[in-house]
Amino acid sequence: MSKFARKLGFSLVFALGLTGAWTADAGARAPFPEIRPATRAAAAAQLHAELGHDGACLTVGVDSIRRMRQPRTATTRRATTVLQSRRALPGERSLEAHGILFRFETVPAIPELPQPTPAAVDAAIDGIGAARKLLVDTLELPDAEIGEVLLTELGDRVDGYVVPAFAYAHHGFQRIVLDVTPRSGAAGARRAAAHQFSHAVVHALSPGLPVEWAEAFATWVAQTVEGQPDEFTLAGYDDRLEHMHLGLFEPGLRFAAGNGLWFTFLEQDYGMPAIRLTLEELAKGTDAATALDLAIRRVSTDDLATALREFHVWNLLVGPRADRRHFPFAAQLDGPWFASDDVGLPALSVQSNAAVGPFGAAHVLLRPEAQDGGMTIQFEGDFAAEWACDVLLVSDSGEQRRVPVDVSPEGRGGVTVPLDGLKEAVLLVRHLGGGEGPQRYTYAVDHEKAYPFELASLEAFNFDERDASVIVQWETLAERDLIGFNVLRYRDPAGPATTINPIWIPALGDLAQPTAYHFLDETAETGVSYTYRIQGITRDGLAGLSEPVSLALAPRR
Repeated sequence: MSKFARKLGFSLVFALGLTGAWTADAGARAPFPEIRPATRAAAAAQLHAELGHDGACLTVGVDSIRRMRQPRTATTRRATTVLQSRRALPGERSLEAHGILFRFETVPAIPELPQPTPAAVDAAIDGIGAARKLLVDTLELPDAEIGEVLLTELGDRVDGYVVPAFAYAHHGFQRIVLDVTPRSGAAGARRAAAHQFSHAVVHALSPGLPVEWAEAFATWVAQTVEGQPDEFTLAGYDDRLEHMHLGLFEPGLRFAAGNGLWFTFLEQDYGMPAIRLTLEELAKGTDAATALDLAIRRVSTDDLATALREFHVWNLLVGPRADRRHFPFAAQLDGPWFASDDVGLPALSVQSNAAVGPFGAAHVLLRPEAQDGGMTIQFEGDFAAEWACDVLLVSDSGEQRRVPVDVSPEGRGGVTVPLDGLKEAVLLVRHLGGGEGPQRYTYAVDHEKAYPFELASLEAFNFDERDASVIVQWETLAERDLIGFNVLRYRDPAGPATTINPIWIPALGDLAQPTAYHFLDETAETGVSYTYRIQGITRDGLAGLSEPVSLALAPRR
């Protein structure tokens, strides 16, 4: 065979492959058949399979390939070529809105009559307009120069993608491609348009901004434009929260959309400027942890570790624990997910929970099932890492209180809390960096029967029969972490208490010797039965209660 004939034969085979014209027989005879997608839907499905990324946004996959974050194989090259091509659509129509050309396919109808604009096109126009108002007018980010928006068939799994400027025929413009039959109707089209416009804005801001954080930002924008997350976004958020122990900066695309939670947190806790500053820092090309830290510092006196501490609590207060003060959609999430659940005292876990990655968080549920004394929680993390801990206390009435745990540079720390009125406690564990990858931790929980004080005696008696003044006196055998006492008085032992001392009674004792106290109650009334209890206040502002003592005052004569 001549060289010309061999070349001609190769050209014919290549052309047939590009047009998808392989016959069934030819495909069966080919020893190494290759998939050559002929439509955007087929290319999108092929790219999904190649990258192992199942998100509805294909921009992150295309950008990952473009920046060599993902292998650029022959298969991905062919798929991206089809996705970036500018093909005519059967029965194509077009219109202009927001200075952008919208191209879409219509079903042939009566030629003499004008055809209505598909609802998906109207929704896409609304979504881009709302996103531009948020990003350009409110956040003052650079506008994206969009050459056209193409609505076509992308398949059931893809909502859209952006073709960056360098791949577009008219240099300097980007193209947005959206599915013409979105999964969630017009609302889905509006979200998809806002989402992809956000990616275009990120491209205009910095072509090198990390793709996973670009996806997190676009997810937040679509949620903000629509007013709440849709079911697919909520599923991504649930997956992120369930695996928060892997770290805020876990590599790969799996949690990219789920990190939209971080932008929601920034908006709610630090305001819109924090969103813009975060993008600006990410656009500089520094690593993501440094960028997020600098953005927090620029908008507040906090740093990333402080913000992560607060974000950790937000991650816990979701699902049935939602309190309407954190994520606005917290009640719609499925969590929280606990690393372990310990019932009763003592409790011990020696590196048995999942390891925690850098800037990752885990929470351990502790249900002591005891009301006397206190509970000591000891923590020890792998030496290579930097750790931070808190304990979130939940009272019988549902009140929540967070107590810090002082963790040494060696990764050790502990805290003791009173058990009186305590329903449960949650140990909050964070890995703030250091070491190679995820690190493990150990905790131990013990019962402290004489915390924060142990009484030798408590009595109340009428000081003077001529009036209703009452002496309340008590003696402690041991005191720990106390700063003072309150004297509580009850008309009904099961009712509300009145604190009868105007200021704390200073705690003077220690663990080694007895200490006596007394207080004169001059506000008691004759003819009334009272119950008194001593309340000890710890350095953390927590309270422990004594057993009650009762007194019936005689009626006035």
